[in-house]
Amino acid sequence: MLKRVYLTSITFYLIGLAAVLFMFGLLYDISYRLGFGVLITVVILIIRDIFLLFIVGSPVEFTRRTPQKLSNGDPNLIGVEFSNPNSLKLRVKLIENLPYQLQTFDFERNYRLAPGETLKTAYAVTPHLRGEYTWGSAVLLTRPQFGGLLARKEEFDTGQSAPCYPSFMQFAHLQLSTQGHKSSPNDIRKIGQSLEFEQIREYATGDDHRHINWKATARRGQLMLNRYRDERSQDIYCAIDMGRTMKMPFHHHTLLDYAINAAVALSKTIIATHDKAGILAFAHEKNEFLPPAKDWRQFGRINEFLYKLETGFLESDFEHLYKFVRAHIRRRSLIILFTNFDSENALKRNFRYIKDMARHHLLVVVFFEDSQARELVEAEAADITAIYEKAVSFDKMHKSRLLARELRKAGIRTVLSPPEKLGVQVINEYLGIKKQQIL
Repeated sequence: MLKRVYLTSITFYLIGLAAVLFMFGLLYDISYRLGFGVLITVVILIIRDIFLLFIVGSPVEFTRRTPQKLSNGDPNLIGVEFSNPNSLKLRVKLIENLPYQLQTFDFERNYRLAPGETLKTAYAVTPHLRGEYTWGSAVLLTRPQFGGLLARKEEFDTGQSAPCYPSFMQFAHLQLSTQGHKSSPNDIRKIGQSLEFEQIREYATGDDHRHINWKATARRGQLMLNRYRDERSQDIYCAIDMGRTMKMPFHHHTLLDYAINAAVALSKTIIATHDKAGILAFAHEKNEFLPPAKDWRQFGRINEFLYKLETGFLESDFEHLYKFVRAHIRRRSLIILFTNFDSENALKRNFRYIKDMARHHLLVVVFFEDSQARELVEAEAADITAIYEKAVSFDKMHKSRLLARELRKAGIRTVLSPPEKLGVQVINEYLGIKKQQIL
């Protein structure tokens, strides 16, 4: 029982007040009497709380409900439920042992429970790292609504876990941002000679004789024809750089996380427009590949694939990427390359491999613009330090725009986007390419 007894802060304040009154009681008799009265009151209230909470009362029941998976970078609601079986009003303090990835070690919430009430509520957590999140034990401190010098401590060892996947809560506002780009059947390019078989039917005058099915003709004793439908599916790949430059943090996320979230949003759009979505992740002499498909099961496979990606400490090898693309992607496709060049020399080292990929495929290079640097450039400089920061930020922005211009001069489509707007920018670029029928 003693392990479940918890003295509240009010108790220590009252004991401190009694000690001060006893001290002044050496000079004034009335102060001594007041101090003695406060101490007696504290003892009586503590005995009352022990009687209400431990002898008459029952412990409050607690349940936590975590979602099956968490969305990276978004507020995720964690449901909690309290049940008060007692006949008195209670105040409950919830102390949660949150997953270590959240780096929150002082999480507390206060609730009030009426007699016999069952309270269902929730609190929000915002994860910034992909991986497995495990909740530890939850501690409840229960005390009467009035008085409450002593609380009953109960510990609930739930041990729940939930994996954190790339952001899937972003689709609501992404859909609104791209609703003006809805494509019609006329916007979709039809590939010349389709290989998508539909059915076998009887030959009719005017049909292409090259599609006659001679085996079916021999079985039926009349001309039978293979019928094909126009193929509208095109192969779209998201190529994600996992090198050291993608480890750069920005608003609690790495650039790799922003690229992964954008790739998830883009993949959903690709599948919704009946194209085939695939993923290619590359680093230093390492490539991970998910072949394209257009069914909705592919979207689940993409989430599982991206969930495990981590950045490395070496610079990515674009030569190895080019060789891999030439060996494994034979059909002309749209490749959206998420990367980040930290200097002009980094682009020059890999420029020839990017140009070679663009000769065989439609390549869109996506890299990041520092929105914080842009804010510093647009703000007024109040002192010498601010002027220096503004000059450095302007130089950084200017270099990023020079890199984008060099790529555009070579005929390579480029998206230079702030990390927080990457998903919308990439989806708009993809829909624009489909509307223009470039691929």
